[in-house]
Amino acid sequence: MGEKIELQKIILTEILARLEILKTDRDQALKYLDLKTQKETVERDLVFVRAAELEEKASLELKEIEKLNSKEEALNEKLDKTEVALVSLRAELGRIEQEIREKGGNEQLLLRQDLENKRGELTREENKLSNLEGVIGEKSKQSKQIGAQIKAIDRHLTDLSKQKKQHQTDQAAVKAVLAEKQAALMEVLSEIEVLRQEKDKSSDKISNLHSDLQKLRDERHELEVRKTALKTKRESLERELENLRTRATEQIARVAQVKGLLGKLEFEYQDHKALVAGIERSIQQLEGELESTKEEIESKRHAQDTVNRRLIELETTREVQGESGYGRAVEAILAANIPGVHGTIGQLGSVDSQYTTALETAIGPRLAHIVVDDDQIAQKCIEYLKANQAGRATFVPLNRIQTQPPGLLPNRPGVIDFAYNLINFNPRFVKAFQYACGQTIVVDTMENARKLINQARMVTLEGELFDKSGSISGGNDNKAKLHFGSRGESDLSVLKQTAKSLADQIRWLKDSIKELENSLGEERSKLSKAKENMAHKLAELESKRKQVKEIEEDVESIKPQLREKGDEVERIEQEAVSLEQKIKEYNQAIETLEGSLEGARDKGQKSKLETLILKSEELRQSVSAVEADHKENQRLLDRVETEERVEITNRENLTGQANELGVELDELEEQKPQHENTISTLRSAINEMEQKVSVLSEELESMRQAKESIHERVTQTEIERTKFDQELIRVKEQRNAHKIAHYDVEQQLIQVKEEIEKILAENPQYEAPSAGTVEQLRQQVERLERRMRALEPVNMKALEEYNQTSERQQELADNLETLADEKEEIIQRIDGYGQLKKETFMEAFTAINQNFQQIFAELSHGTGRLELENPENPFEGGLVIRAQPRDKKMQRIEALSGGEKSLTALSFVFAFQRFAPAPFYAFDEVDMMLDGANAERLAQMVKRQSEQAQFVVVSLRRPMIENADHAVGVSLRADGYSRTVGIKEVVIPDEEPLKALA
Repeated sequence: MGEKIELQKIILTEILARLEILKTDRDQALKYLDLKTQKETVERDLVFVRAAELEEKASLELKEIEKLNSKEEALNEKLDKTEVALVSLRAELGRIEQEIREKGGNEQLLLRQDLENKRGELTREENKLSNLEGVIGEKSKQSKQIGAQIKAIDRHLTDLSKQKKQHQTDQAAVKAVLAEKQAALMEVLSEIEVLRQEKDKSSDKISNLHSDLQKLRDERHELEVRKTALKTKRESLERELENLRTRATEQIARVAQVKGLLGKLEFEYQDHKALVAGIERSIQQLEGELESTKEEIESKRHAQDTVNRRLIELETTREVQGESGYGRAVEAILAANIPGVHGTIGQLGSVDSQYTTALETAIGPRLAHIVVDDDQIAQKCIEYLKANQAGRATFVPLNRIQTQPPGLLPNRPGVIDFAYNLINFNPRFVKAFQYACGQTIVVDTMENARKLINQARMVTLEGELFDKSGSISGGNDNKAKLHFGSRGESDLSVLKQTAKSLADQIRWLKDSIKELENSLGEERSKLSKAKENMAHKLAELESKRKQVKEIEEDVESIKPQLREKGDEVERIEQEAVSLEQKIKEYNQAIETLEGSLEGARDKGQKSKLETLILKSEELRQSVSAVEADHKENQRLLDRVETEERVEITNRENLTGQANELGVELDELEEQKPQHENTISTLRSAINEMEQKVSVLSEELESMRQAKESIHERVTQTEIERTKFDQELIRVKEQRNAHKIAHYDVEQQLIQVKEEIEKILAENPQYEAPSAGTVEQLRQQVERLERRMRALEPVNMKALEEYNQTSERQQELADNLETLADEKEEIIQRIDGYGQLKKETFMEAFTAINQNFQQIFAELSHGTGRLELENPENPFEGGLVIRAQPRDKKMQRIEALSGGEKSLTALSFVFAFQRFAPAPFYAFDEVDMMLDGANAERLAQMVKRQSEQAQFVVVSLRRPMIENADHAVGVSLRADGYSRTVGIKEVVIPDEEPLKALA
């Protein structure tokens, strides 16, 4: 209790210091709140100014949208006129083409077809030659660049060699200077050593003067220590005075505060009544929310069951078809990670959603064909399928597959494009997709496809397939089919995501139920506490009146302490003035003695020694500088050698590249004559065909010119239409962008207006600012934020903590007086408790000792007893168990045998049972160390004791099992598991076989 009182005093001192700190924090927090209020005012002004700017911006966006609408109407009119002109020109062009076909004949058509084929071959050969020349030029350029790099490296190596020689020369010079400086330094150090030896001879006289000087300095130091102690004591007294004054001030302020609280307490009953009503309404709302949440969980569970059933159906289908839907063989190859295997055609391509059905129907099973680098990889994959019995698959070797690029697209209504052109893929897989798509054309509808039947292989956007032979396939196929990319898994992933989302929602709703139930419990607890608080208000009122009286008495007790502390401070100041005068006298004596000591020194020797020391320091600095130069030169030399090795390695690499480029250029140059000869042959053949065509085309020249003219007009018109289309698209995009911008501005304006309504609702008298821009107000907000950040971190709790700490200080002062009274009372009670505890313990010990002696005699036919190591004060010693089995001497339990220890310990347990019975006891083979007679007595003892409590005993001994009310047998089965058997009539076999079974 004394420590607690001292602790209360220490805490009270700390709280007084804390109040001083909190006062500063409180002032800073008030300033911070003022800045925050100014910032909130400017932010409200900013909302109104921003609303005006947003309204102006929305108006401008609407004007732009109206302009773009007018422009779109004009472009639509031009586009309609262009379409009409195109229809007329195409009709005229068709008529002229029909006349040309009627007059041209089969011979001219065949000749022209051969001519076009030759021209195509010539174009391809010229492209090959052009590409070859481009490659040769690029390789030559690389060769020249490499040669220039090698020359630059050679020049750099020459420069590095010169730098290396220069650094080596500088290094030798630095070494010579370093040796010279070190020799000079050693010479100066020798002279310094001689002068120091001479100086030691004249130091005896100086030593005596030093002794007197040190004595004066010690006495002066003692006076200064005394002066410092007085200063410290005075500062401590001044702090105590300040604390007492602060305490008196705070207590006076606290009296006024508590008196103000007395009036408030009378109105708190009505406040608590309103609080109870509010809590009851809150409980009703929470109960309603709980019921609606349970209904929503039931609805979500029903939806979850539906999604799970559909998910199971899709997963079952996926298990039948394989993970990817391509089949077991394709999956085996894709999972084998064989080098050169790129994936299926369906995996390597992607299409727009509007063409997905058409292209998946057109390509069909070829989507599952696997693209590989060459036929050797295909052979390796087939051998892998055979070895693993994984099924069959089709492979597309890029080096062997024969394909033909799409030809001319029929210029007919409804024709969209070749299927090959509608797929996005890596250019390296061109042949694979030409093989997959062939010459298939995508048409918009069946009606337009029927007009082109027998002319090409076609597929409609809805999936109807028209073969060139005339066969048509279509209809509704509900079976799963192959898809591009991971489209086949989209439904499954969407369902999984939906199922996961529903599970998350149900889990969230369950959490909400728990939260609502917790909230209900909390609200009900609050209701109970609120009703209890109303009963305590009158008692609190009386407590406050008593508190006012006690505070006023405390203020009166502080006044004598203030007078006492002030007198002591004045006495300390007088003593400090006296000490200051004595210190001045000692300073004068020390200065006189120091002058005598200075005269006794040898000035000449000192001056020479100091000069030599300065010289040695200069030499040391010179040596350090030269050593630094030596290290710097060595570093530069190492760097140059490193650069030289790197450049030599680079030159060797570049030389190897130049040689490889030379070989490649020679090979490419050898290919040029072959292409040039082919081009020459094709040009000769084309000239002959053109002569034949010119003979046949004299009559058709005029019609051809007319056709070309119309064709140019059609082309020009189509270009104009495309321009109008592009312009129309651009106008629509601009209009959409302005609509989006207008929508965004409107949304922002709605939010701002909501903020304005909230501001006006909170402050109806608020007037919008008449001047200022958004940027100006934002800058003002930033300035206020910077001023607020400059005050941070702000202890906003200081406002509350200051008052709380003040109340805590008064509470601690009250507690000190209470603790002093309680201390005396507790000391008296402790003395009484100690005696009562000893009497209770001795009563229990005597009873248990008697029980132990009786039970031990029954079990062992001997004697035993319990002894205390310190009978006068039993809690400062231990307990000793002494036992004397029959025909043996009395011993401590530690000296007994195993069986005797078991009997003694069991006697101690049964002694406790008789004194303080427990309902249940469990013994694990406690009779294992006993002979037959002792085991029999123990079993009978357990039998008798079981009348007051239940005993569960694990035993292999016959006496214990025979005396048991119920027995359970446990044995080991042949398979290694235990077997438990209940035994109604206990029949005990011989002990030896029983032990063998265990």
